[in-house]
Amino acid sequence: SGLDNVACYLDDIIVTGKTVEEHLKSIEEVFKRLKAAGIKTQENKCKWLQGKVKYLGHVIDGDGIHPANDHLTAISHMPVPRNTSELKSFLGSVNYYGRFIENLQQLSTPLHRLTRKGVHWAWDSECEEAFEVLKKKIAGASTLVHYSLELPLVITTDASLNGLGAVLFHRMPNGLERPVAFASRVLKSSEQRYSALDREALGIIFAL
Repeated sequence: SGLDNVACYLDDIIVTGKTVEEHLKSIEEVFKRLKAAGIKTQENKCKWLQGKVKYLGHVIDGDGIHPANDHLTAISHMPVPRNTSELKSFLGSVNYYGRFIENLQQLSTPLHRLTRKGVHWAWDSECEEAFEVLKKKIAGASTLVHYSLELPLVITTDASLNGLGAVLFHRMPNGLERPVAFASRVLKSSEQRYSALDREALGIIFAL
């Protein structure tokens, strides 16, 4: 922790950089930390100066962050769940890529209802439609651009009767807006009784 351009999950370390010089400096700092901790690396498991890497189910390159295609294919080919356990497995896979999908929580509401304690399993047309829509959304998941302190940010929000959605964009030098992340959540029963204006205000608070 505390190192710029470095992320670590268990024994997987990724080192980035805007330039080769910056990248090499960050790698040097990582090896200093590893040496101080008495940790050795295996050369055959290391990759150096890559333009594109796969990391924790994502592909990261100069253009942004993408869900790994093999993971998306696996999700899009999942069969219709036959029970709560299989449904939770599907939702867990989808939620892992939640920041790539606009209004995910609202889209998956019919499926989440089935996972509640005490709810009788009844897969109906509404569940089937939500299941198919989610698989299509996953297959066409957006590429997220890298967050930059140097680019302007734009936030858009949306509030429906059932949920809130938000998108964080970067305004690129060419004037186009490209997504950095999507976020959404379902409204509580008390929040669903808010006026349209209050729901929109809640959406802004949620986004911020």
